[in-house]
Amino acid sequence: MGEDIRKKIAALLSKAGNVGASEAEALAAAQKAAQLMLEHGVSQEDVEFDEQAAPIRTKGHSPRDPLWGTIGRCTNSAPVLDTSWDPVVTFIGHAPGPEIACYLVEVLNRSIDREILTFKASREYKRRRTVGTRRAAAHDFTAALVFRLRQRLLEMFAASVSDEAFEKAKEVLQIRMPGTTSSATSSKKMRFGSAAAAGYAAGSRVNISRGVNAGRPVSRIGSD
Repeated sequence: MGEDIRKKIAALLSKAGNVGASEAEALAAAQKAAQLMLEHGVSQEDVEFDEQAAPIRTKGHSPRDPLWGTIGRCTNSAPVLDTSWDPVVTFIGHAPGPEIACYLVEVLNRSIDREILTFKASREYKRRRTVGTRRAAAHDFTAALVFRLRQRLLEMFAASVSDEAFEKAKEVLQIRMPGTTSSATSSKKMRFGSAAAAGYAAGSRVNISRGVNAGRPVSRIGSD
């Protein structure tokens, strides 16, 4: 289904349910929407649920991968990770949930990259003498950074999280992508508490509110 058709049907259904429309206008809009849905094989779920994808560079084994599931939960959008070629995470849910989810993926990925670069210039990182210990320190820093970001997202979006909307989004995901299963993200035991502490502190200072409701608690995303 083309995006233009989905938007056209959605607009017609909105007009049909508009209390300001006359009975004749509402009926005509509903009839036209039904006709288009029949012609294009479009279901109600196709119209109501948005689908957006964001590129990522990980394949389910990075300490930042748990972030995608938290973003989906916070925006009531079911996430699915595709690592077959160019990795992407796709979100399905009521608008504007998937759009906000993709925005968060982009912004937080940039922030994580920036904080990792800052950490690698620090004494805490440079005092590690081997490639293995430096890699482990960077992992522990990133894992703690992501953990803190996930905490902050859940706090920020607490007012908008809806179990009902999220479960419905997962149902629609199964309809659109049958057989899709959630992939478990791997976790490694941390070795360097000081690196983890630095990561947690970095997660506390990352700006995740800019552009998402001006940082105010989000009351409704992806729910009726």
